[in-house]
Amino acid sequence: MNSFELNKIMGAVLGTLMFVMGVGFVAEAIYQPIEDNGPGYALPEPDLVASAPVDEAPAQSIGFFLASASAERGAAATRKCQSCHSFGEGEPNKMGPNLYNTVGNTKAHAEGFAYSDILLEQKAEGQVWSYDNLNAFLENPKSYAPGTKMNFAGVRSPEERADIMAYMQTLSGAPVPFPAAEDVAPAAGGDEAAAAPADDGQSERVAQIALLMATANEGRGESAARKCQSCHSFGEGEPNKMGPNLYNTVGNTKAHAEGYAYSDILLQQKAEGQVWSYANLDAFLEDPRGYAPGTKMAFAGVRSPEERANIMAYMRSLAAEPVPLPGQ
Repeated sequence: MNSFELNKIMGAVLGTLMFVMGVGFVAEAIYQPIEDNGPGYALPEPDLVASAPVDEAPAQSIGFFLASASAERGAAATRKCQSCHSFGEGEPNKMGPNLYNTVGNTKAHAEGFAYSDILLEQKAEGQVWSYDNLNAFLENPKSYAPGTKMNFAGVRSPEERADIMAYMQTLSGAPVPFPAAEDVAPAAGGDEAAAAPADDGQSERVAQIALLMATANEGRGESAARKCQSCHSFGEGEPNKMGPNLYNTVGNTKAHAEGYAYSDILLQQKAEGQVWSYANLDAFLEDPRGYAPGTKMAFAGVRSPEERANIMAYMRSLAAEPVPLPGQ
């Protein structure tokens, strides 16, 4: 191959390379993006699939835990309380009150113990140690009763609280039945209109009673109560008659007279933790059968609110520690 042909081949190869490079430069000039040259269409980012929230287990009612509670385990759990509390009937108070006959009884019931103001206030309102109230107090005493003298952090386990209450239930001559074991408690924070208990005029009734009781006369009340003496006794320790003994009724639990065969409705109300507050007594005295359908009380009632207030003033005096008047 002579030099002329070699030069032609080399020239062809060089020309091809230059053509390819030229095409590359032209393509880059045409297709290279120009930044910041006006608005563009932003492609939407794909939606992230949010993981479904894990449903929390619904809160169980205390009745659910009480159904399988053990009084023996509860007695063992309360050993940590024995340095501050006594548990036997008639035993003296310690740093804390004696806890015999607590379940179903009124708040601040142990005689001779200097309770904190919050519990005395709750007692004046007619509150009792129902299972729900005991459960809330045992879980967090300072939250349930702000200002309480109870220097105890509380029991976090609902099973342990149920065991303790099962043991406390046995510390009574007439143990209060456990509440029904519903599967779940009512949901907190639900429909307020549905969850809030109906007032049914109770606030107005309590306000009216407070006004009437402020000027009530227990002497007139005692005279009015004479018509009841054929069926009821009134003195401390006196036996029941056709109706129960009425000593220490105000502020006490329903169906409290020992040895009396109460009607089913009052036994049911006692099991629910209801007490003879002034409002409840007023409603019962006004219309016994309307207030407690099925009651054995064969009495039409007292229509005059002033007379009912006088009777309650007299009944209030039938106690070693009379319950404060409404509003006090």
